[in-house]
Amino acid sequence: MVFSSFWFGSSASNPISLDATASVGDVGGSNVGRINDGDLITLFTTASTPTDGQALAKLDFGSSQTIAGFKAYLTQQGAADAVTMRIEHSDNDSSWTTFGTAWTISPGNSGHTETQTPTAVSKRYWRLTANQNYDTAASTSELALYATTGQMP
Repeated sequence: MVFSSFWFGSSASNPISLDATASVGDVGGSNVGRINDGDLITLFTTASTPTDGQALAKLDFGSSQTIAGFKAYLTQQGAADAVTMRIEHSDNDSSWTTFGTAWTISPGNSGHTETQTPTAVSKRYWRLTANQNYDTAASTSELALYATTGQMP
């Protein structure tokens, strides 16, 4: 699904290409466009239960784009046990490196919002990944990627 991202602002204020292709990850799902539609209410949900290292959703910018920080909104799973997830990047869509650190979604399935500003890197592919085995499907309302930390809310 090709979309223009609400999160990347105007080309004058942000060097990131406004067009990216969003796709579901290793565990399927529906409405992957919701992961970056600017609406914090609607969710992207995986079709099945993720296991460690499986991608939940992926963005392909078509060329390398510098990312300096991210905000993952309302990440959750449908069970009470705590789980973790992470953001990864790649140049070739096969070798992945963690961007920042994994974060924990608190027990009780409360939607967690994670903000991180690791050292900026320039890569073509970006994905949201399970950092361990989940009990049920996972969901998130938004994955916002920023070219500079100054753009972050």
